[in-house]
Amino acid sequence: MDNKALIVIIVVVAVIIAGVAVFLALGGGNNDSELGGKDLKVKIEVGDYIEYKETHNWDNSIHTHRYTVKSIDGEAVAVLVQETGETEHTDTMTREEFLLYIAPSLTGFSENGKSTIDTAFGTIKCAKYTQKEAEDSVDMYLGKDGVLYKKEFIQKNFDESLHITIFDLFATSMLV
Repeated sequence: MDNKALIVIIVVVAVIIAGVAVFLALGGGNNDSELGGKDLKVKIEVGDYIEYKETHNWDNSIHTHRYTVKSIDGEAVAVLVQETGETEHTDTMTREEFLLYIAPSLTGFSENGKSTIDTAFGTIKCAKYTQKEAEDSVDMYLGKDGVLYKKEFIQKNFDESLHITIFDLFATSMLV
């Protein structure tokens, strides 16, 4: 084999390796395309909101949590926090911290299959992520773009009963 043929082979192999690296870096191994839901809007604007409905199995109570962007100053976002039964208040956070309300970090979670769930936005195929600690667990159901449609906290009590708290994405301006 001459030097030109060897150089061509090396270049082709390098291009293939670089292509695979870019594919994996962009999430190509995640197959997000099979997940359902709408696209996440990443440009935050004044008036944007995220609202979750919280239900408890032990008393069937329902609460709401609404986070509304009041103002934006550079990277600082002032967010009006309104929760059922609580005094509303304003928190200041970064744009990324606001987005974590709807597209959370998966640090400490393990992928636990796929599940189709009913949501306020219709039936959506989600990836299920689980975090366990002792006998307690947290399950998150994420659709396309990592959007959190449902989060379940399951806590085992001393009497062996289960307390289950569910947060369902109820309304938002962050999906397009």
